[in-house]
Amino acid sequence: QGRIINRLDPGTSLLVEIDALGNVTVAGEPVAASQLSGLAAEAISRGRTEAFVRADGEARYTVLAQTLTELRRGGYENVGLVQESVSERP
Repeated sequence: QGRIINRLDPGTSLLVEIDALGNVTVAGEPVAASQLSGLAAEAISRGRTEAFVRADGEARYTVLAQTLTELRRGGYENVGLVQESVSERP
């Protein structure tokens, strides 16, 4: 079931971002796909109970799918997608 979240809590949420070129970052730091499941497991152990992915509209679906798969392998059963309205874009 979907739900609308207006603001992510950095203390309980893990945010993974994918840019138009397919680069994946967490907290502004580049992350290889092979590192995501371990990073997810560590984040869960530190109390980050929610995971979200923000992907650029030009990002390839395969990168998004791989990111979601790795987060699930790391222990997140549900991963949210962050959508920004047109008015929130720079």
